Amino acid sequence: MSKAGAKFSEVKDLLMKDEEFKAEYEKLKPRYDVISQIIEARTSQKITQEELALRVGTQKSNISRLESGTYNPSLDFLIKVARSLGKEVQVMNAGKVTAAIAKEFAESEFEKHRIIQDRLFQSDFDRLASSIENDED
Repeated sequence: MSKAGAKFSEVKDLLMKDEEFKAEYEKLKPRYDVISQIIEARTSQKITQEELALRVGTQKSNISRLESGTYNPSLDFLIKVARSLGKEVQVMNAGKVTAAIAKEFAESEFEKHRIIQDRLFQSDFDRLASSIENDED
């Protein structure tokens, strides 16, 4: 039995063809990126909205409104929420504010660097092996 309806990605692709919708979507995207990161950080730590509210020093309803997108928080409030989750707020990408996960970012950058080093090493090793093979011929 299949589910009725359309996939979100298909609907989004269709709506993005409308320039007015696309402009509004792009305008709101940073807000929803921050919200998504907060929800992801909270749920990955298995923290309830109530627990997060206690850590932040606010009411659960404020966390609920923040996560639902019906609350326009101050930067100070976002910083408190981020710190309560062990994260930090950073301004990046042409002024878009995101609740960046600094540790994960650093780890991903380290991993990219390690992959590049591995590839360079492999490339050097392949050249050396080829050189040795050519010298033996």
